[in-house]
Amino acid sequence: MNSDIPKNAAAWYLTAVDFETGKTVYKVFTGCGRNWNNSYSPIAIGPNGAAYVGVFYGLISVSDG
Repeated sequence: MNSDIPKNAAAWYLTAVDFETGKTVYKVFTGCGRNWNNSYSPIAIGPNGAAYVGVFYGLISVSDG
């Protein structure tokens, strides 16, 4: 978790949850503030393995490398 983010900030993350245990297995900070709200947008996985998510003012991608 990013320690620079105020506790009351609207912080947004891409989070993966283990189906069987319900535990978080991956979490990455994607942005802070309303512009990073995905507003229930679906997540698409591209051929390069990156996750693509639409947010209020555009598109973000998350990858591991």
